[in-house]
Amino acid sequence: MEHSSSSASRSSALLPLLMLFLLAGSGAALPAHPAIDRVNRRGPSLGLVMSYVDEATALQASGYFSPWPVLPFLDLYGTSAPSISNPPYAYLLNAAVTVQTLIDVFTVSGIVHYGTAGSSNNSMSFGDVSVPKLVAYTGAWTWKVKLEKCNDTFCLPATPQVVYGLKGASDDMFLDNAEYRKFLFREFRVSTVDEESAAVVMTTTSPGIPVIVFRGVSDLAGGEPTWSSTSLMNLASINALKVAVEFISTIGNQKSIMSAERSNT
Repeated sequence: MEHSSSSASRSSALLPLLMLFLLAGSGAALPAHPAIDRVNRRGPSLGLVMSYVDEATALQASGYFSPWPVLPFLDLYGTSAPSISNPPYAYLLNAAVTVQTLIDVFTVSGIVHYGTAGSSNNSMSFGDVSVPKLVAYTGAWTWKVKLEKCNDTFCLPATPQVVYGLKGASDDMFLDNAEYRKFLFREFRVSTVDEESAAVVMTTTSPGIPVIVFRGVSDLAGGEPTWSSTSLMNLASINALKVAVEFISTIGNQKSIMSAERSNT
């Protein structure tokens, strides 16, 4: 797709735009490689991702973009929808697969996603547009992981829980100092302290590899009135492992679904 403009020179300078429409469904045809190669030879494109028919209709009626005359339409998987015309789209099962398809098939310089949303904050009203700084997946809070409450020596007064989105810190020593513990929380809002996480995260993210950290709380870093700093390490390790294994299982299930989808195309 080309961006419509009264200035031909301005229009030719803009990046090509690819649109992928997200719907539940599947197709059996393989991508048309010559056509894809032709699109990619034009240079990196921006990927425009939308989810609902109303969002695609709004784009088509806006006049902001016009089809590329050489290749106005590209059907990746052999399925079409009568309510959609002109923009290239693919029938796919979820947003992650959609974006991954864009990245895998086309030379993409960036992804732009737009759509509708419900307001969960009174500061946002009808017609407002939010540009989020951070986005979290909050659709599955319960993994049904049963964390341990007791080990061979102690039983905790309450059942442990999985807590998301906090701040962690690492140091080159085992922290067992109540005042330093208070300082870290007061100044940085740090919720957990360990000796390895920062190094693991820094090393992993440097080459662009995703990383996630699970740390079970074994002590209060010097702030505990009764527990020994090492009494609950076994229990904390077991619980952290349980959550990590559940996460790995979730990732494995997602990969299995994606593999099954690819085998059916």
